[in-house]
Amino acid sequence: MKYYLETNSLRKLNNRLADIKEISFTSALSIFELISGIRQQDFHIRKAVIKNIFDTELEVIWLFPEEVTVNAFPGMEFQEDRINSLKKLCQDLIESENITSFLKKASKGKHNLEFFKNLDTQYSSKFTLATLQGNKNLKAIIESQDEDFLIEFGKQYNKSLPTNYQVNNSVTLKAITSNLKDALELSSGELIDEKEIYDHYNGSINIFISAFSLFTAKKSAEFNTPAKNDFIDLYHLIYLGNNQNYFIVTDDKMISENTPQVKKIAELIELSKLLKM
Repeated sequence: MKYYLETNSLRKLNNRLADIKEISFTSALSIFELISGIRQQDFHIRKAVIKNIFDTELEVIWLFPEEVTVNAFPGMEFQEDRINSLKKLCQDLIESENITSFLKKASKGKHNLEFFKNLDTQYSSKFTLATLQGNKNLKAIIESQDEDFLIEFGKQYNKSLPTNYQVNNSVTLKAITSNLKDALELSSGELIDEKEIYDHYNGSINIFISAFSLFTAKKSAEFNTPAKNDFIDLYHLIYLGNNQNYFIVTDDKMISENTPQVKKIAELIELSKLLKM
């Protein structure tokens, strides 16, 4: 078993990282969230977590979710130039005595703190807008029906979700390949066959796709809009790949409702006590 530490679990397990480092790992996404969300009131806490990650040599997957996604389609390439800047911000934070000192250092360069704060907003807003459009499209299809029909439709659709998971997953995978196609055509200036991309999927991010599909299907059935951080919270699941022995450590109810690959923070605390004995 191996345990992925998302942003909140990193904070809550900070003093136990040395005990669980052999069975745990984290990602550039978690570190990005710790950095981009830094404020005066939690400066020293976030600094301590970042420093402890490096001091304990906790395994970090230094990839953003976009690159993990592209790696699931052999033959596709993604030009990543943000990781070194993120590492530099970590070093700046560790070396800073206060928030003022850090903000001064973090304002320099192309991928500075402001860049990563904007990226955080983009992750959430893009997903929310997509869900709103999806709800609008679904309502348009059945707009001739009355409100009672819509309510009953949502109930029945929710009941059918467990048996329709393959369809839901295919819809999500098609959306991913469509985005990849657009990005590749933009960068290369050449037309790309979307079906060819779809057919090259290697199954390596199935846990994320399944959870994301279930979540969005339920939101559509209920005509609800996701919360601001729902997408980035789900995005952490991409680091579990398709390994059924990997679990995300979190107390987030939404994540627990959409994937079985979850361990509570309290469970890791108990496990850390055993490992320390």
